[in-house]
Amino acid sequence: VAPPPGTMADRDPLPPSEDCVVTFGAIADIQYWDGDDAYNFAKTALRRYRKSLQGVDVAVEAFQAAKVSMIVQLGDVIDGKCAGDEEGNGRTAEEALEAVLGRLERVESSRRTLHLIGNHELYNFTREALEKRLGGPAYG
Repeated sequence: VAPPPGTMADRDPLPPSEDCVVTFGAIADIQYWDGDDAYNFAKTALRRYRKSLQGVDVAVEAFQAAKVSMIVQLGDVIDGKCAGDEEGNGRTAEEALEAVLGRLERVESSRRTLHLIGNHELYNFTREALEKRLGGPAYG
């Protein structure tokens, strides 16, 4: 997946330094939902929910190239709309979460992912259910 031109993602990652004890990649506000594009609440920006997975793929490629030893996921992995639309269409919250986490888990160099919980996760899951899926504590 090619990053959009003119973004930070199209630059070469910094090479790992022998002096580094730990390297990490950070990602935030993915807000994936398997739903059609729609405007935000204020009607000022078009949200491209499905395309957010392409952004995750770009981040994963950059994390792999940089050989990060840890990923910090800063919350809002999925969107609050993951329960489905009015007709019940769209992936469930569980399927949406798996779609994103499955991509992040492809970073072979990462020994750990630190998850922060955003409000959008809590619209769809209890903290206990999230921690069970994430295999440990989630902060937020």
